[in-house]
Parts: sequence; C-alpha cells; structure tokens
Amino acid sequence: MDNRLGEERIAPLVVRMALPIILTMAVQALYNTVDSVFISRYSTYAFASVSLLQPWIQILNAVISGSAIGVSSLLSRRMGEGRGDECSSIAGFSAYLSVALGILLAIVSYLLYNPLMSLLSTDADLIREGRSYAYIFFVGIPFMLSGVIFSYMLQAQGMSRLSALSQMVGCVVNIILDPIFIFTLRMGSFGAGLATAIGYMSSAAVALVIFLKKSPIRLERRNIRYQRALLRDVYAVGVPSLLTQSGSAVAGFILNRMVLGYGVDAMTVFGMYLKMESFMFLASQAIGAALVPIVGYNYGAGKYGRVSRSVLVGAAMGELVMLIGFLFFQLNAPGLVSIFTDEEGVVALGITAFRSISFCFLLTSPQMIISSFFQGIGKGVYSMVIFLTRFFLFVLPIAAVLSHLYGLDGLWFCYFGADLFSFPLALVLYSRELRRLGKGF
Repeated sequence: MDNRLGEERIAPLVVRMALPIILTMAVQALYNTVDSVFISRYSTYAFASVSLLQPWIQILNAVISGSAIGVSSLLSRRMGEGRGDECSSIAGFSAYLSVALGILLAIVSYLLYNPLMSLLSTDADLIREGRSYAYIFFVGIPFMLSGVIFSYMLQAQGMSRLSALSQMVGCVVNIILDPIFIFTLRMGSFGAGLATAIGYMSSAAVALVIFLKKSPIRLERRNIRYQRALLRDVYAVGVPSLLTQSGSAVAGFILNRMVLGYGVDAMTVFGMYLKMESFMFLASQAIGAALVPIVGYNYGAGKYGRVSRSVLVGAAMGELVMLIGFLFFQLNAPGLVSIFTDEEGVVALGITAFRSISFCFLLTSPQMIISSFFQGIGKGVYSMVIFLTRFFLFVLPIAAVLSHLYGLDGLWFCYFGADLFSFPLALVLYSRELRRLGKGF
C-alpha cells in the first residue's frame, strides 16, 4: 500500500497524482475531438447526429465514473484505516460489478436509443445516421466500465502513472483506427463507433493485466461475486456521483432541445464547443480525481489538517488553470471553431458561442474540487446537492429566461449565470463540514 498519500507534502503529492490523470484525460479529450473532427469532415450532418447522442453518453459515463469513484473512495479509506484485509474483497466485487453492470447498460442503451432520440428530433435521417454510430458504440460499454474501474483501483493505491497508461492505450488505438475506418474503409459514422469500441476493449485488457501484475491487492476468484454490503458501501458515494453527472446529462438533453430550436447549425456549434471545453476542464477534473484518494486516505487516518490543505491547494491549482483557459477561449475562438469547419455562417456563430459560454470557466472549477472533497470523505450526497441544484434549480430556468429575453446569444450564458448562485452554495456546505469536524482541521 502507498503510504505517501498520508505523508508526502501536499502540493507535490497533488501534482504527482494529477499529472498522469491530466495526461490520460488530455488524450481522451483528444481522441473524442479527433473523432468529432473526422466525422465533421466526413459530414456536418453526421456530426450533428452524433452530437444528439452525447447526453446519453454522458449518462453512461456518469454511471461508470460514479461506480469507479465509489470503488476508489472505499478502497482508499480502507487502506487509510489500516483495513487492508478487506481490499481483496473490494477488488473481487468490483470485477463482478464491471461485467454485470456493463452488460446491463449495453442492453438498456439499445432499448432506449430510438425513443430518446425521437424526443430530441423528428428528423428520421438524423436519427438513422446517429444509430449507425450508437449501436456499435454500445458494444464497447462493458469494456469501458471494466477499464475505468480497474484504472481507478490502481489510482486509489497511488499508482496514477499505471492507471493513466491503461487509459492512454485505448485512446491511442482509437485515434489510429478512426481515419482508417471512417475514410480509408469508407465506414463513416459506423467506423467511428467501431474504433471507439475497440479502444475501450484495449484499455480494459491493459488495466486488468497491470492490476494483476503490479497491485499488491490480490484478485481472488472466490471474491468475484455479488456482495451486498460492498454494493451499499460503494454506492453510498457512487450513487450521488452518478446522479450528479446524470443530472448534468438530463440537463444536456433539455439544453440540446433548446439549442436545436435555433437550427442544425446552432446544434453543430454547441457540439463543437462541448468537445473543446473538455480540454479546458481536464485539469480541474484530474485534480479532483486525484484528491478523492488523497482525501479518503487522510480522512480515514484521521489526518484532517492534510485533508483541508489538499482541498485548498487543489482549488488554487484548478482556478489558475481555468483562468488561463478562459483567456485562451476569448482570444482564440476563431481558430478553435475553424478546426471543425470552414463554413462561414457556422464559424461566425461558433465564435460568439465559444466566447460566451466560456465565462463558466471562472466559477465551475472550485465547485468540482469541493465535490471531490465530499466524495473522498464518503459524503457524496453533498456533492450531489451542489451539482443537481446547479443544473435544475439554476441552469435550466436561467437558460429559459435568457433564451426568451435575448435569444440564442442569451442562452449561451446560462452556465455562468447558474454558477453565480451555485458557487456560494458549495462554499456554505464545505464550511459547514469544516465546522463539524472542528479543530482537527
């Protein structure tokens, strides 16, 4: 077990844990964007159809990452508490969960695709084009879940570089296969989905091999089974996390509907922005992901001062990166949009959208860090309150009001408007938890 989580200086520890995750997320964001660039160059219509699927993919990612965060938080807390004998049971249950839940998610995705897409658009051709990508993408879901869960278990033990390696392999495989399948073999959207599915399979295989060879935790056959007590412990943190991210996806469905009301070009631009935004948020997301095992280990060990300092250091790092990202989007919006298209009308619309929506960079990052703090101490419900309140109490109503008053130009500011209310709420919840734990902090 890696006791550096409880002893190493905070700033170097956060950087050491976060950098491999940043690299992994950067490659993932790159291959998602490359995927989109290839599809948009193949057909802007195809790109719009795949963009409609993104909220459902967000829901899948929410369930997957929520499950993985629950496993990671539980594993790191047990190590911090000195209960290493329970870790093999956690690993075995996690292996069972990745297979059973992955197959269930794939089946549900197949069944729900048509009704969900019909809610967003009445264009049968648009739905059919998206289906050619979606159906093969769904095949990769069990492998995606397995790869992420085993990667997070490596990360929970302080093995961030190996965790990153397992995820990067799949990303590189996808980037290589995309142009071959889409253009050389003329598979179009189906080829993009196939490349992604094969990438997930590659990541899962590498993560499992690394875990078996490098982790001190034994994956024993007798533990690869359903374990009710562990299910409860994992999802005490995992459910709030997945509900939080699912709430974001549901809000995404509704926002997509609003944006699509302004035309296919507006939907295309919104899809382009979301792809590029992923690069800007990856540092804060990586810092947050690194904080979960750091906070969990030190909380379990009773080192509350280290928990507090970890959050402050993480928040400062994340905010600095997001300020740089905000300035980058303001100054380079034309170049960012032109990566996807040269169509004059879409470029003009995209420049306005990129500059307007990116105001949300200013206040979102510290909320993500506070959310990771609550996940690390096993109180994911507070994380859920912060983000579900943000989306449903603030983002959607503000989007409706701004759209009514100022049209599409107003709609782009809905995230920033919501953060003006949700950020103070996050600070209040965090301050209350500090007071509850008292002088230990």
